[in-house]
Amino acid sequence: MRQIIHLEPQDSIATVRDKVERAQAKEVLLVVPNKCESLRSLVNLKLLRRYADYQAAQIGLVVRDGEIRTLAKEVGIPVFFSVNQGRRAKMKRTKPKPLLRGADPVALARKAREKRIRLRVPGRGFDWMGLVVGLAVIVFVVLALGVGSLLILPGAEITLVPRTEVVSGAYPVKANPNIDEIDYVSSEIPARIVEIQLEETGQTATTARKDVPEARATGTVIFSNRRSEETLVPQGTVVSTSSGTTVRFHTILDLTLPPNGRGEVGIVALEPGPNGNVSAWQINVVEGGLAFQVDFRNDAPTKGGGAKQVGYVTAEDKNRLYESLLQRVRQEGYAQIGKELTEGEFVPPESLIVQVLSETYDRNVGDPADVLNLSMRAKVSGTTISTDDARKLASRLIQFQVPEGHELIPDSLVFQQGEVLQIEGRTAHFSMQVAGTTMAEIDEDEIKGTLRGSPIDDARRYLLENLELNADPAVAVAPNWLNRIPWFPFRISLHVLTG
Repeated sequence: MRQIIHLEPQDSIATVRDKVERAQAKEVLLVVPNKCESLRSLVNLKLLRRYADYQAAQIGLVVRDGEIRTLAKEVGIPVFFSVNQGRRAKMKRTKPKPLLRGADPVALARKAREKRIRLRVPGRGFDWMGLVVGLAVIVFVVLALGVGSLLILPGAEITLVPRTEVVSGAYPVKANPNIDEIDYVSSEIPARIVEIQLEETGQTATTARKDVPEARATGTVIFSNRRSEETLVPQGTVVSTSSGTTVRFHTILDLTLPPNGRGEVGIVALEPGPNGNVSAWQINVVEGGLAFQVDFRNDAPTKGGGAKQVGYVTAEDKNRLYESLLQRVRQEGYAQIGKELTEGEFVPPESLIVQVLSETYDRNVGDPADVLNLSMRAKVSGTTISTDDARKLASRLIQFQVPEGHELIPDSLVFQQGEVLQIEGRTAHFSMQVAGTTMAEIDEDEIKGTLRGSPIDDARRYLLENLELNADPAVAVAPNWLNRIPWFPFRISLHVLTG
């Protein structure tokens, strides 16, 4: 098993050695970042190689820094351009390559130092003009060769169509107003509560009906005077029936009875309604002191007492009006909350909470009325969810479905908000559906490093055997008579079509 260890730019050689010592595998691949100064030293690399040999471990470097790669090769440490190349390649122990073969490094260093000193202190008669002209010629030649090489060096274009797969899933998401950032572990996203106050009025027609007395019955009675002197029957004298339901009437005029005489006067029922319609001879009671002074009778029935049907308020009417107005408040509240949202936010209707602050009816139960009115004041609140946060969470969750060796194409993701699963307090549980396309990973540096200098047929064969492709690779070389991939990676263009 080969263990991969990532180094930091500030790691010293002692730190690198400790990381190799703590490694659990006998083959260790060190990923070297740019500006890792500790490995720019030939001495440090030799120490690292010796320590690895002492630990019976085989080490390799994933590094693109040309200086570190050169020094590492000199001490016999394998180097690779990418982690994938390092995983697949065999790490063979190589013998160190001395920087100077067959020469005394001390003597060469002394001679180089003396040469630099002589150049800095020119002797008498030194041709400065010749030196300047010579340098100018050299620079011109180098530039000309560089430009010419770029123009005539071969180039290659490789077009790959990696294999793709569609992945999709529905993921439960919790919108929690008690958190401030996305929790990828518990699948929670932040939410906020929006609330408004409303005042609404509504009315409903009453459904129950009952009879209400409307007209009073009228008639006449005949009074007979028992006395031998005049007797006054004043207006408003009350007479009534004596059997069944008592019905009372009052006289409408003053009546003066002659001694032992009689007279007739009109009467009106005290209460409206059909109960005042009584038969003849039923009115036989006179209230007050006149009961001992006169006799009387109604020789004809009373008539004209009537009733009409009117609506009246019931408890069912109040409940029906309350529920109807509450629903209207909920709908209006949802619309008003929608105006408070920012772009990318939504409120699940199931999260709305309506708190009635006051309710006032204009009639009580039993009151006659054809229409019942209600005024309501309420507070409406809802849980507001950010679709951007939901998409970020869903994008992270779908990564677990990406096949090994594939990567997700970000622009291919498609999101759809699913149904609300549960409202728990102010936390909304809902599902988020997401689908996307993955493609096989393509390591551009590894491909260029592996294919450079290869014949075109060998390059195509390598691509077919080592990559997951949906179509045969296209390899074009210019000039086409070379029939070989250029040696310089910067002259190789790699195009990846994701479809």
